[in-house]
Amino acid sequence: METQRFSDHRYEVLRSSHREDSFQDPNGSSHCQKNFHKILEKKFEAPHFDYTYPNHTRHLLSDQSLDVAHNYLASHGVDKELGPDLWSDLVNAKTPELMAFIFPDIDHRDFLWVAKFVSIIYAIDTKMDECEFNDSPDKACALVLGVTLALLWYNPVNERLLEHLKPLFDCIKTDESRALVKAFHEDLLHARNGTKNLVDVEMTAFASAFREVWMEYCEAVPTEFLMRQAYANQDFLMGCIIKANNVKAGCQTKKVEEYIALRRWTSCVPPFVICSDLFISRMQVPHIPNSLFYGSEMQRLLLAINDAVSWHNDIFSAYKEVIIAEDDHNLVSALCEELNCASYTEAGRIALQMVQDRIADMECACEQLKALAPPACQPAIERYIASCRNWISGTNQFHMTSARYKMPGTSK
Repeated sequence: METQRFSDHRYEVLRSSHREDSFQDPNGSSHCQKNFHKILEKKFEAPHFDYTYPNHTRHLLSDQSLDVAHNYLASHGVDKELGPDLWSDLVNAKTPELMAFIFPDIDHRDFLWVAKFVSIIYAIDTKMDECEFNDSPDKACALVLGVTLALLWYNPVNERLLEHLKPLFDCIKTDESRALVKAFHEDLLHARNGTKNLVDVEMTAFASAFREVWMEYCEAVPTEFLMRQAYANQDFLMGCIIKANNVKAGCQTKKVEEYIALRRWTSCVPPFVICSDLFISRMQVPHIPNSLFYGSEMQRLLLAINDAVSWHNDIFSAYKEVIIAEDDHNLVSALCEELNCASYTEAGRIALQMVQDRIADMECACEQLKALAPPACQPAIERYIASCRNWISGTNQFHMTSARYKMPGTSK
């Protein structure tokens, strides 16, 4: 699958999701069906997950990274923006520990960077799930604009980044948000003219925190490879906007195929695979050229790992999200509805087989990539492959212990 075609398809889904009355056709059938929680027994047993990849001991700085990441967020005011309850949930989730399983052997400086990176992405995801944002998607748009400004700063005329912002502008409804859009364009003009530095731009707490890690990344990775990370982050942010609009409209993607397409947007896995470019820079070996990175096999690899980890996440979060919160944005719920499963547990087993199928496809892509890459690029290819495989084992290790996937006071 060529990245441009894949990207264009997702962009059209995004555009259509913002058009007025797009959720209801003249015959009364909805593109996003009304939220309907299937009446099933409130039980779910996650299936046992077998995988061939080794489990790794956490990075040596795993414990230290928690304080570093949380202090970093607090220094930008993210704790106050989240509020006491959400901030407590974020701290207790210990998300940097996930990175400790996935990147157990990277340079200490890079590990602390990735711990901060995952913390701000998780903080943004947490804020975007807040009821206030779901009730008013233009507030979510304001958050996204600030982060997108940082992504655009070093390439302010990038057509792909600018084109994919258009649906976001369609969501802007209030005078306050329109003022933010005006300020966004004024700052972007400074970026184009070189009349202001990114560090001098006034930003909200979330955008300011993101700016810090983005600037560190841009200092380390060659310019020609920066847009890979920018595109992945923009896709994630736009996925959050789609989800917020769907929640506001009280709609749900009923079909598994539709759910999978949306889930690929809302996943934050790709940025953390693509940050392998940072580690490759430290290794002082040739990067994967753009011609190979945007080729079919690398895009196949990224899509497969995205699906595998996202669906694995859905399985392990099903009890908390589907059973307790009755949130239908989950593969287990989508499968249960479309296949008329007898139980959520049955749907979970089907989802796990889908995960295994995507892992098998990922491995096929790995072999093809190694065959296609010139000898000089083999170390970089191996770094990407290691990151993907460690995501499989690492995410499973993390799900076993993280409070993010457990209900308080239970073993679930």
